[in-house]
Amino acid sequence: MTRLTSQILVAVVGAIVGSIATAALNPATSHIIIYLPDGQKIMTQKVNSFDKDGTASIYLTADALDSIRKSAPKTEAAFPNNFFVDGINNVTYADSEDQIPQVKQWLNNQYSGYPSLKDTLSQLLAGRCPQGNPVPLTIINAHYLGNTGQPTMQHDTEKLKSAYIGAWKEKNSGSSFSSFDEIAPICKK
Repeated sequence: MTRLTSQILVAVVGAIVGSIATAALNPATSHIIIYLPDGQKIMTQKVNSFDKDGTASIYLTADALDSIRKSAPKTEAAFPNNFFVDGINNVTYADSEDQIPQVKQWLNNQYSGYPSLKDTLSQLLAGRCPQGNPVPLTIINAHYLGNTGQPTMQHDTEKLKSAYIGAWKEKNSGSSFSSFDEIAPICKK
């Protein structure tokens, strides 16, 4: 639940910041309204004025925060255990559950390139704690193969690292992370 709850919280904070900026430009605005994923509307207390430095304070009631928490999707529903590739942190088989059987077939076919991809990626991410949204194996493979589309039976670690970064950025757009060590730092013990 933590991953998606954090994303919802970031989205709510972003909406609040944007609303405060709008209110600063339009002093007639007296409330900030937040729409939750389930369609529920939360209205903050009145925003009457801004401090000399342009900052404003808003207050969410306990009920409003509880509504935000309750509206957050559950990780288990969004990413069931069968989505994640065994032995690799934060890597899923594919974007959709419908693709998982096909990817599992490829992982059992030595000529598909997927067994080597999984083994090399597992070594690359061993002892690391990837950040952000999970990255699908299918997208990592697409970034690795580029325009050739031809499966490879052996994967170069540096090229795979670059493919992982590209796939991670695709699933985590808006992040300022750009290096492998930022995206997948070594796990702290």
